Amino acid sequence: MGLASNILFQNEQNRKQQHVVPSYPFSQYRDSSSKVTATLEDDLDSALDDILGSAFEEAGDESVSVTATLEATDDIETKPATDMPVDFTDPKFLSTSNPYWTQKGMNQKVIDVLSGMGISKFTEVQGTAFEPVLDGRDVIGRSRTGTGKTIAFGLPAAHRLAKMAEEKGLVDSQGRRKKGRKVSMIALCPTRELARQVEQEIAKVARPFGLYSMVFHGGVSYDPQVS
Repeated sequence: MGLASNILFQNEQNRKQQHVVPSYPFSQYRDSSSKVTATLEDDLDSALDDILGSAFEEAGDESVSVTATLEATDDIETKPATDMPVDFTDPKFLSTSNPYWTQKGMNQKVIDVLSGMGISKFTEVQGTAFEPVLDGRDVIGRSRTGTGKTIAFGLPAAHRLAKMAEEKGLVDSQGRRKKGRKVSMIALCPTRELARQVEQEIAKVARPFGLYSMVFHGGVSYDPQVS
């Protein structure tokens, strides 16, 4: 069982892009290792720009760019679940307490986890990506370092995996998952440091669904990583 969709999130090289969203408050306090990771990520931008440039052209209407305006998802039902207009640039709309999110399928337990992480509102990339990823669409996301791209794809992906497990009868009446299940999702990262960070973030939003994550990387033996 897998997501059956492709999700690609990249740092936005153009810092002046209109739809760039602000960083989390804690992003300014990154330690030196995080700064090194950000530098390594930025070094990949030029190569990824070439890849993404052709990907956007080939994808056409079959994929969603989460840096585009809402009209990019005009084939998805976008009618608001509340009286508040759908505006992924509005901090009030992006508040995690907005009923829009739970009415669109977000688990309240996950919102509680985010609250424990100090997240009281989503960033633009997180808000825009939730519904298309949950629907299983191919998504290409581009946003600045610190805007929460891991949560942007990890949160709706965890919801989708949980939904698919229920539909396929892979959980019992008490919500426990059957043993012997295969890997459901793979997240590829360019560096070991980033891989560890991504795994930690995904683990937090996956735990309420009984999902578990592990990180594997090169440079060391696989045996201790498996154990």
